[in-house]
Amino acid sequence: MATSNLISKSLGGILQESGNGSPDHISPMGSLYVNQDNAVLYVNNDGHLSWQDVNKNSYGNMYVTGNTTAITSVVTNTWYVLSGATWSGSSNDGITFSGGNDVLVVNTGRNGKYLAVANGRINRQTANAVYQIGISLNGANPANGFFHNSSTNTTETTSVITVVGMFNLSDGDTMQLAARNITTTNNILVSEASLTLLKIANI
Repeated sequence: MATSNLISKSLGGILQESGNGSPDHISPMGSLYVNQDNAVLYVNNDGHLSWQDVNKNSYGNMYVTGNTTAITSVVTNTWYVLSGATWSGSSNDGITFSGGNDVLVVNTGRNGKYLAVANGRINRQTANAVYQIGISLNGANPANGFFHNSSTNTTETTSVITVVGMFNLSDGDTMQLAARNITTTNNILVSEASLTLLKIANI
């Protein structure tokens, strides 16, 4: 609902405002507005029509369990997004799980600094190998610092890799997991995996 019954008071260059409905009016950057219908507080972040809900936390999660579909025709040291498995999404607010693309998507108005936590269980295939799992932003290869590696062998037939990092995310950005084999052309089988995003600050 558009803003109605708008009341504004100047506070040295910014405005403190209240009214009914979500803000859709122009105010100086940094101005505060309270929607009296639901006590939600907004801050103007561009000096025009853009308002950020400061009460709202954004978070999202996707996971896969019991996957038996391996990535085949592997080229050594090449990243592959973890698609083809049956991913599920849960506990999402401001982050959309896109099952058809196996990604988490930042909703409109939820840009910010996010903490990302990922993990995956790699299963040994026909020979010993060293694998990496990383976090992919907008389909790109995981950047340095956003992937880790572990190995599988005849004694340790599975290995769990965990990756934690912070990302500045914009509306519409996508996040997903990727994996690569850095020593052989063995298939890549990630049987369990998850990716969680939590907004920790505005930017």
